[in-house]
Amino acid sequence: MGLLPLGTADRAAASSSRAVCAPRRLVHSRRTATGPPRRLGLPQVVICARDAPAWSAAELALRRAVLPQSVALAFPFTVEEVVRMGRAPWAGTPAEDRDEPTAALDLRHQELVLRICRRRAAAGDAVVVVLHDLGLAAAYAHRTAVLHNGRIAAAGPPAEAFQADLLSHVYRQPVDVLPHPHTGTPLVVPRRT
Repeated sequence: MGLLPLGTADRAAASSSRAVCAPRRLVHSRRTATGPPRRLGLPQVVICARDAPAWSAAELALRRAVLPQSVALAFPFTVEEVVRMGRAPWAGTPAEDRDEPTAALDLRHQELVLRICRRRAAAGDAVVVVLHDLGLAAAYAHRTAVLHNGRIAAAGPPAEAFQADLLSHVYRQPVDVLPHPHTGTPLVVPRRT
């Protein structure tokens, strides 16, 4: 056995004048598509007909930037079992750490996730959430920290930490900080011309 046949995406990319090779699925093999036999059990990664180590990091980045629309697990676990395994290190501890838990979620689900985090905090658990959406951070966080170049530039309640001048400097984008019309929590809005 060798490489699996080119998929539809591979054929489409190969036929384009500005083609970037799409990833190919590989299997363990006695013989590569273009090279000498290899020992079984040693995986070979080939990208666009070249061994992966032959590419520079920049070249690989151009060819590997893929966001699959679905993820298939290569082992016989249910989604619930995979989630439990991910939660296992935190089992029985009151601390919880969430890095970008609302990334790629629609508005409703962003709100649901952060309401759960707030309930956990109200129950006495330590909850640390990393967000780039400052409006969400202001709406749900009791304390915030604004990071700049790996250091804390401001910390405190959102109304104190989210100052327009500071955020404009940190994000290198002019912003206005306005009170929400119903809650008064800060809303950070980019200035647009």
